[in-house]
Amino acid sequence: MLTFSLCPTFTFCSLTFLIVVADIAMFIYEASVGLDSASSNLLQITGATLVNTGGNYQAYELIHKEQFYRFLSAIFLHVHFMHIFGNVITTFMFLSRV
Repeated sequence: MLTFSLCPTFTFCSLTFLIVVADIAMFIYEASVGLDSASSNLLQITGATLVNTGGNYQAYELIHKEQFYRFLSAIFLHVHFMHIFGNVITTFMFLSRV
């Protein structure tokens, strides 16, 4: 019989845990490289920092320079604290069964 629970589960040896750790590690790296001090958002990352850490800005031009890693690295970049907070909570809720 198939049972379904609305409460997410979390284990340390899961895909969810690896994705959350990668998200948080990239955000810590972004914050250490460049914060936008003029912004009113909490821990706002500058646009130049996002591009330098692997953002997919002007993708066609960067792909012609053979920077294919930007397709994957852009998934783990976050603009500010609320962005990463929302993504980690959503990842936890939807991927906790994987």
